[in-house]
Amino acid sequence: MNETVGKLKEKNDGTYSIQLDSPSTVTDFTLTTKITDQHASNYTLTVEAALDKDNAKATDVHHTRQNIEGTVTYDNLPEDENPPATIIHLIDTATSETVGTMELPPGESSFTFEDIRKYNDDNSEIIYEMKTEPLGNYSTTLEGTTVVHEYLEAAVEGTVSNTSGTAFSIEVVNDKTGAVVRTIALEPAAKSYAVEDLPLNDADGNTIPYSIHPIAQEGAEITVKDNNIEVNDIKIEESTEEVASEETSVEQPEKSSEETSSEETTVESSEESPEEAPIEKEEIKTPVTVPVQPEEETTEVSEEIEKTTEEETEEKSEEPEVVTEEAKLSESESSQSDEKTDIEVSKEEPTEESTEETKSEEPISEEAPKEEALSELNQDPQFMPRMFTASGIMSTEVEKPLFPRCENSQAAPFQGIANNQANIGNMTWQEHELYRNRTPQPIKYDEGYLQKCAQPNGTKHSYSIDVTTQGTTTTTSKPLDVVLVLDNSGSMRKQYADGTTRWQRTRAGVVDFVTKMTEGNDNVRISIVNYAEDIISSSNLSNDTASIISTIPRNYQNEGTFTQKGLREGKKILEGSPDENKQAMILLTAGAPTYSYRGESVGVISGVQIINEFDERYIMGNGSDYELERESWLDWRDWLNLDWREKIYRIFDKYITNHGQPTISEAIKIQNEKPDWQIYTVGIDLEDGSRNDGASTKELGDMLESIASDPAYAFSSANPINGLPGALNDIQEKMSFDSFIKSEITDSIGDMYDLDFGSDNKLTSTDYTLTASSPEIKSSAQINYNSKSRTFTVTGVNLGEGDWLNLNYNVKLRTDDPNFKTDTWYAMNKRTTVIPNRSSNRVLDYPIPEAKALPKKYDFIFTKTDENDEPLANAKFQLKSNDGSVSATATSASDGKVDFKEVTVGKYILTETSAPHGYQPDGIKYSVTIEKDGTYTINGQTYTAGSFHIKNMPKLSKLKVINYVSGNDSDVLPGATFELRDLEGNTIGTATTDENGELTFSDLRYGDYLLVMTKAPEGHKLDAQPTKVTLGDEETDEVVKVSNDQQVLPQTGGIGTVPFFIIGLLLILLSLISKYRLNIK
Repeated sequence: MNETVGKLKEKNDGTYSIQLDSPSTVTDFTLTTKITDQHASNYTLTVEAALDKDNAKATDVHHTRQNIEGTVTYDNLPEDENPPATIIHLIDTATSETVGTMELPPGESSFTFEDIRKYNDDNSEIIYEMKTEPLGNYSTTLEGTTVVHEYLEAAVEGTVSNTSGTAFSIEVVNDKTGAVVRTIALEPAAKSYAVEDLPLNDADGNTIPYSIHPIAQEGAEITVKDNNIEVNDIKIEESTEEVASEETSVEQPEKSSEETSSEETTVESSEESPEEAPIEKEEIKTPVTVPVQPEEETTEVSEEIEKTTEEETEEKSEEPEVVTEEAKLSESESSQSDEKTDIEVSKEEPTEESTEETKSEEPISEEAPKEEALSELNQDPQFMPRMFTASGIMSTEVEKPLFPRCENSQAAPFQGIANNQANIGNMTWQEHELYRNRTPQPIKYDEGYLQKCAQPNGTKHSYSIDVTTQGTTTTTSKPLDVVLVLDNSGSMRKQYADGTTRWQRTRAGVVDFVTKMTEGNDNVRISIVNYAEDIISSSNLSNDTASIISTIPRNYQNEGTFTQKGLREGKKILEGSPDENKQAMILLTAGAPTYSYRGESVGVISGVQIINEFDERYIMGNGSDYELERESWLDWRDWLNLDWREKIYRIFDKYITNHGQPTISEAIKIQNEKPDWQIYTVGIDLEDGSRNDGASTKELGDMLESIASDPAYAFSSANPINGLPGALNDIQEKMSFDSFIKSEITDSIGDMYDLDFGSDNKLTSTDYTLTASSPEIKSSAQINYNSKSRTFTVTGVNLGEGDWLNLNYNVKLRTDDPNFKTDTWYAMNKRTTVIPNRSSNRVLDYPIPEAKALPKKYDFIFTKTDENDEPLANAKFQLKSNDGSVSATATSASDGKVDFKEVTVGKYILTETSAPHGYQPDGIKYSVTIEKDGTYTINGQTYTAGSFHIKNMPKLSKLKVINYVSGNDSDVLPGATFELRDLEGNTIGTATTDENGELTFSDLRYGDYLLVMTKAPEGHKLDAQPTKVTLGDEETDEVVKVSNDQQVLPQTGGIGTVPFFIIGLLLILLSLISKYRLNIK
């Protein structure tokens, strides 16, 4: 209700005063000002109130603000380059204060700093400048408000000399990160090459060093020097001569038939004669500790660790003065660990305090993990249907279902070679509303099958990702060289019930292994080293099955066991294998070593303390015992130091008590020098009671596990006729057919995603799932997450035929990121790769799934009113997006509400396209921003739904009335008075015609009216009959013409008025007489 509360007066000084009618009454009123000087300064409004002696004063300053706009452009930008975001700072040059910062995504070319002050408090204009943060590989210039980024390029080029006539490919490698950044194919006739458009700098602005790496090509030798490439044929003739030479060398033992016969005779006579009774002597036992194979030097998270009881480990570490098997982390490992936020399920070193607790733990069933891993699989895990080959061939036979979680019902053909990132990016999509996966999957490489898929996990914008790797049988052309180191000592003498000896059974198993490995396979070469207390025989590497078998003696040697020397001989032969070949060594032994070289010094390799120097002039041991003896003051021989070779000795403060310590140290030295070699061990009949070397079964088992390059490469055969073929078959599969060996998977989270840490917001082993086809595969895989680079790394992945490993985790699309754009596909991961073998330069890519979010939608509601703030229906509006396209239209309802349904978050222009009948259209273009929270901003002011009003003013017209004499419209009549009424008879206005016979009613709303003459012009008849007038939407004013008849006057010289007067009196008299008569009656 509007009510007058006082009077407003303007003073001479331009100020205004309000005189309140009732100062004691609480009064609310609003002061509104209007700026009329084009915002040329700031503005101050001051209000003072005085009541009696009390004064109050309030001041408000309106700061004039502006929008500062600019653009970002890129020069020399390669087509496949995705530039980083531009960070722009707006700076007040007077104060050097940053008043605004904006991060502009690379897809946007314009920016606006909104609502920026234009003037200082003293009304001086503020001068601004812009600065940008440096982009690593871009040179940036600023021209006013235009930012120009120029892409900086580098090129790698060189010459090509190719005499082989073979096409080949080269990879350009970032030497700083080791990443392959470009792969190009070169034709046989190419004389030069140039790889351009490479980034000059990294993200930090440092120059990137590049190098060229050729991809190995069968039959060709490729060398690179100073980026110049030379390609030559590998000459087969030379290789043939070498093999021939090897065969000659191999056949030599076969020629000496007399020597063989003599040897057999000696052995038989030895078996027939009774063995000498062992000399009884006092046994002084010392705890035997053996160095074990160190774990890989990497900071890892163990998902599942091989179960080795701490009780067993403690038995090895009871005497601290002996070279122990404790594996201590090196300083480099510790520093790596500090840099990462890891989940650790660590193998803790046993301590004396933890012995009791460890022993009380229940044994862990090896079958349980397998059941757990396989319980999640409802389908056959084999990868068969719709698979890629490395040459781009796709099988369409649906033989078996895909791995769980990776639907691929719309497989599409893909042309190209699916073995690098670029071609993976050319695969087609199987697209859903908000996410999509590459298709068809899995992708088949030579090494096996890879797939990576995502699917919604039930939480909005959150997805479950599966990274799956499966091995296969590899038929790679890479040659394999194997050295078999065979224990041919007296420990092989045992005779079984069927009359065969342990050596005969072992030899039969080895012959079978050699036959399987070499027959029909020219890529496998084998050498045989036979040892006892010395090297009995050794042969060169050969792929001739018969020649290799001929080098295996038919009988054992009745001698001691010098395993350390056998390992050295095996290393010597395997060092002759070309670097491009794969190397493996297999040690088969049936007893403990009884000889070793004397150690000279100790050291640490990969956290393990070993003997690192030996004096080959001195051989320790008596050929019968595993352990060295303690000196005894009661033995006169010790006084004279006659049998010093059999005694415990000390290297500084470390005691060497047995032959296992030097043997293991020798193996660890080989492992350290040749980390890519695979070293296997097979213990034959270790639990048999016929051994009298003094070593326990556990000690021998630990020793063989330490000699092996991986604990999984140590095998034990209870019986050579049954167990040995199985063990050698397992080794054969691991050597020849494991397509993924100590592989490493690298998987980084995408820039617009967060890894789902669960409710505790910390990464634990419950936030991801690692499953595998067997517990062994799962336990060997070590998983690590680097929180800085947001990268999963899975190492120790060993997969052969039918083996698979799957990593599952959840990510969430970061829709609240200021750089997030709706309806834009974002990759869930950065490049995801696996290196199948550490010695290989091959890097295989997984496809990357993507997701997006549709823009949020809200109902945009406001109210249409008339000039009295009453609801107004039938007003039509239009909402346009920034590109000018019409997004929606709406019409005001009877309650005045205008409802645009489900408007996407964004910026729009609102206009009224049609006003209701009788109203003027609102000509303002409203800038509307629908915010992410559902509120909206109109011309800079924020509103909630329905709170914004648009008012329409009525259309006003004029009514012109012309009064004239009937029959002559040029004869106008002044002095006629008219009333204008509404249809209910209410007077709207009154007017009288002027000298031109005209009058005008102004400011009339459209509608129907009644025009009534209330006074006729002089001498004319009054026509009081109302005339209906309709004012419509015409542009011109309404004109109504009204005519009047003249009055009729009496003629001059007539009888006059007297007769009429007399007649009137007579009539009155007659009426009175009639009334009197009626009364008498």
